[in-house]
Amino acid sequence: MEEIASYPSSFIVKGMQGMLAQGLTEAEILAACGLPEDLHEKPELRIEQDDFNRFVIAKWQLLQDEASGFLKQPLPRGSFAMACHATITCNNVGHMLRRAERFFRLINPSYIMQMEEKGEDVILTFDPDCVEGIDISYFLMSTFVIYLRWIAWMTDKPIVLERTHFTFASSDFDDVVERSLNCRVYYHQPQNQVVFNKRFLSQPVVQTAETLAHFIPNAETYIFAHYQSDNSFTGKVRRILQSEDGVENLPLEAVASQLFTTPQTLRRRLKEEGSTYQEIKDIVRRDRAIYHLVKMDTPISELVRLMGFSEPSAFNRAFKKWTGSTPGQYREEHQL
Repeated sequence: MEEIASYPSSFIVKGMQGMLAQGLTEAEILAACGLPEDLHEKPELRIEQDDFNRFVIAKWQLLQDEASGFLKQPLPRGSFAMACHATITCNNVGHMLRRAERFFRLINPSYIMQMEEKGEDVILTFDPDCVEGIDISYFLMSTFVIYLRWIAWMTDKPIVLERTHFTFASSDFDDVVERSLNCRVYYHQPQNQVVFNKRFLSQPVVQTAETLAHFIPNAETYIFAHYQSDNSFTGKVRRILQSEDGVENLPLEAVASQLFTTPQTLRRRLKEEGSTYQEIKDIVRRDRAIYHLVKMDTPISELVRLMGFSEPSAFNRAFKKWTGSTPGQYREEHQL
């Protein structure tokens, strides 16, 4: 997740929608977080990180609602802190996510984050019961960012996403969405989902009750200031492969050369991070296959050739291993 230096004013305007729906005025909201009164009239204005942090804190405090007015049922102040306490004794990410899912279901049926394992993927699906008639794009995106950076704090390592799906259409703050999540983003999809490799489920929770005591008082701003950049070798290799054509034939030696290291060192560093070069290649190939299936409507017969497979059956087997579905099933499930 790359660092965001500033945010477009439109992103802040979208972030106020829940509070406006609960009866607050734009003037009250902007005054509370020290932002310009004419923010709505300045689409070219960029909001710096410190100002955005104040906005995040103010919108939770104004309504005493950590969902900022977007949900039909408020998420009381202190909910996130209690979720931290409920999960701090978990052994790993998988344990944490299952416990967090149960916790939020108990305190607020409007806030539903479900985890599913499918093939090599872990899919987090966010299905909130929101106030009707308002733009919830900010809420969907920011909830995923908070959730993922919470996981990163618990494990002291950034989580590497493979793709994200949003139900809303592409917007004028796509740069914030894509730089915050640092993966391929698909808009206008049936569900709101983030996807990552299942190896992250075994990532151990390293924080303790003692470190949590220091984290909680500043959690709102901490999660927007830490674990924003993925500097892992896994992330670097993936970015190189994403920029290359013919990934299936690109040897590890060529990638190691671009990273100014040796093939042996690169293999070792990837192993330390719990991945392999072949796994990363498969992820990149899968993402490209999904892009062609869902966004480009490329015929499957043509996609077999583009992805470097010798025959359709081999591509079908690989794609089902990657996603749990055949190419045809996946296209049917994800195209509107």
